[in-house]
Amino acid sequence: MKKQVVSACLVGTMLMSTMAVPAMAVSVDSFSDVNKNDWFYPGVQYVAEKDYMIGVGGDRFAPAMEMTRSMFVTILYRIEGVKDASQKNQFKDVPDGTWYTQAVNWAAANGIVEGNGADMFLPDQTITRQDMCTMMARYIAYHEKKHDVTHEKKGQAKTFADEAQISSYALEAVKNCVSWGLIEGNDLGYFMPKGTASRAEVATVVSRLSWKSNSTGGSTGGGGTTPTSEMADYGVKAALKLPNGRVLDLTAAYNNVTVNGGTVSNDATFGTVANDLVTGENAKALKNAIT
Repeated sequence: MKKQVVSACLVGTMLMSTMAVPAMAVSVDSFSDVNKNDWFYPGVQYVAEKDYMIGVGGDRFAPAMEMTRSMFVTILYRIEGVKDASQKNQFKDVPDGTWYTQAVNWAAANGIVEGNGADMFLPDQTITRQDMCTMMARYIAYHEKKHDVTHEKKGQAKTFADEAQISSYALEAVKNCVSWGLIEGNDLGYFMPKGTASRAEVATVVSRLSWKSNSTGGSTGGGGTTPTSEMADYGVKAALKLPNGRVLDLTAAYNNVTVNGGTVSNDATFGTVANDLVTGENAKALKNAIT
């Protein structure tokens, strides 16, 4: 009986929530552990407003919490606003139906992740700073080709005091992330490649992504011409009232929707939104609520 009540409430909620196009962003000021004088405040503000990263419960963002490989890939998946993630599972340790399965499969299919060489992705392993740069560089290459854009270079080339400790596979990616202005070393000139990336660091890196169009008539970064098309982001939020009085929030984010004049393309259909609200991380939350 409880399951039937939850299902009925969900259907009604989805019908109403999908009508609202503006993003249901989380306010950075709602997090009790993020203050305006924190170095990571602008980054957290950005990812929260975009729904790329949400809190961990209890009004906390947990900026110092270590980021896992599955978490980071899921963030890239949200940034890209993937609509079809039906790719085949390539890793033995990524089971079907988890909140990160679709994100990892998409990333593997597009060369963003490669695993450890033994058909393992290691989803729960914390992500190092050098691996974060490696995945980010591969994602940027994928995004540039798919959308005909180029990532702007805003950083200065650096030679880190611990550059010899950066693994050979990650060295070029680290240098690229520095030139893109995505990441920096510490005040002593160390990059700390094997150090674990925190949620605050990831939020800051993501907030620094900056694209310029390569299309004819668009901005090339030097001429100052207004692009002929723009990318729009929005989100859908469903507030599901459970029989015990608790409210369960289900969210779906859609990014890189193209707006060209009055024409909108690459937008999510009603069926896609309805499916996204009951799959991935939402499916896990629903399962816990029902059981």
